[in-house]
Amino acid sequence: MTTRKNSRPNMVDVAKKAGVSQRTVSNVVRNYQYVAPHTRERVLKTIAEVGYRPNKAARQLRSGRTKLIALAVPDITWPYFAMLAQAIQTEANQVDLTLIVRETKGSASAERQILENFHTGSVDGLIISPIELSGKELRELDLGIPVVLLGERIHDAGLLHLSIDNVGAAGQMMEHLIDRGAQSFWIVGDSETMATRSAGKLRKQGFIETAALRGVTEDACIQLPASPWTLENGYGTVSAQLGKSAPPDAIICMNDLLALGALRACQESGFVVPRDTMISGWDDIPFATFCTPQITTISADIATISRKAVDGLNMLFDKPDSPLSDVTVGYELLIRESTSALFSKE
Repeated sequence: MTTRKNSRPNMVDVAKKAGVSQRTVSNVVRNYQYVAPHTRERVLKTIAEVGYRPNKAARQLRSGRTKLIALAVPDITWPYFAMLAQAIQTEANQVDLTLIVRETKGSASAERQILENFHTGSVDGLIISPIELSGKELRELDLGIPVVLLGERIHDAGLLHLSIDNVGAAGQMMEHLIDRGAQSFWIVGDSETMATRSAGKLRKQGFIETAALRGVTEDACIQLPASPWTLENGYGTVSAQLGKSAPPDAIICMNDLLALGALRACQESGFVVPRDTMISGWDDIPFATFCTPQITTISADIATISRKAVDGLNMLFDKPDSPLSDVTVGYELLIRESTSALFSKE
């Protein structure tokens, strides 16, 4: 009877001895780019020690793709991420890829756990909007698959990264409000908590810097912390502040959900938007156009983000050594009834 000891070493033997997944060994054998240098060195050393010789035919069979890609977002119940998932799914379908969506809930442990599940080789590539994990941590996870980053939090990570110019967009929104005659502002939405400080910090910077350039004093821009950016927090935060003082000329919200909550709070307190105060949002979710008044907002080019994300994965499937960079995608300021000339305070 032939024992396992006398058989030819295989990929499983290498993976077990090196303490990595079989997928990682396969990636090293194929000289795949997305393997950490220290991991690659350990696997190559183990291959030499056990005398493993890859079978070319078997390797070709194993290199067959799953045709699955994954999208990891903080919360699929947020309208923006739901719209993003739908747009990415549409793009994926056009190139014969199937999309799997996973929620990270915005915590480092959940993000890490979900990402580590992809060590099994269940997907060909990943698109992720990280909240807590750093670029360094993402690289150290050694997923062994192409990764595309979305959002404002991580830059210069050595990965394809897609985002909009939040500072510029916020500045354009502030310019519009000042042009409508606003000189006092509430900025609703925290810029300090882990879940909100990446986008929140950049948007706040754009609002404040532009206000200063237009001669608006810093004390005329009051930040009202609210995290996460939900309907409930927009409503509760603005309701509480309206209990202390009359509204400012404009209530600037970090996203449309906060703006919708703020709108409800103003209506309940007897203030008419935009006659008594203007309200702006961000994201251009469908609800922002089906409320009264409709909400002025910033609309990111989700179609382009989705197309570039899927195209980026496809490029990396075929050419793993392709140069990667941070890519800025366009946006549009959509002026609606909540700040329009027809309903202005002038």
